Amino acid sequence: MEPAPNEHLAEQLLFQEYALVVDETAKLSDRRQTVNDIYIGLNVLFLTAMGVAFVSSHLQSWWVTAICGLIAVFTTLFNTFWYRTVNRYQNLVRARYRYLRGIERKMQQQWPAIFPAIALPEKEPPASKPQASQPLAPVPPGALPAAAHEFDLAVRGIYLFEDALREISKQQRQSNPVVFGFARLEKGTIIVLSSAYWLIAGLIAVATYLISSGVWPPVKL
Repeated sequence: MEPAPNEHLAEQLLFQEYALVVDETAKLSDRRQTVNDIYIGLNVLFLTAMGVAFVSSHLQSWWVTAICGLIAVFTTLFNTFWYRTVNRYQNLVRARYRYLRGIERKMQQQWPAIFPAIALPEKEPPASKPQASQPLAPVPPGALPAAAHEFDLAVRGIYLFEDALREISKQQRQSNPVVFGFARLEKGTIIVLSSAYWLIAGLIAVATYLISSGVWPPVKL
């Protein structure tokens, strides 16, 4: 029995919407990466400025400490804005992923014959013991939990599959849980860079004090 024209049109529209949201999400991720590159480049310039001030002063004057302190204050505010920008991009991308998972679930529920779930292996075969590749077998709709949202590995859709892997990792309490995305790495980089400014400024202040007090000999660079 062929699907009704209205149902066929609904399939096309839903699939087109899915493709459009995927494309928009990819563009949003590209803009996010561009923003990160700009902020990292500016941070490199500020660190270079601190290095130039350090070399120029030979740590015999307090002006370099004042400059480094001002740079540390400015870059803390600067990187705070970067951190918030990363949070906003993360929320935008996360909302789209959630919407895409809903579309995948809808297609699998509404048209199980057209979008059957695929049984996927829970673990990849070890590299040292290659196994003969076998075609992925479609799973009958009746054998699936509701929309496969109970995190069974028999799913259809990459975003539902990521959810399944993440949930299985939590349930098994793996030492290296499955993590998707780069938000943690981005935020960690921001924290490390912001802390580096204060650490460098503090070390320069201590070294300048010791040299000015005669405890250390002047630094020759």
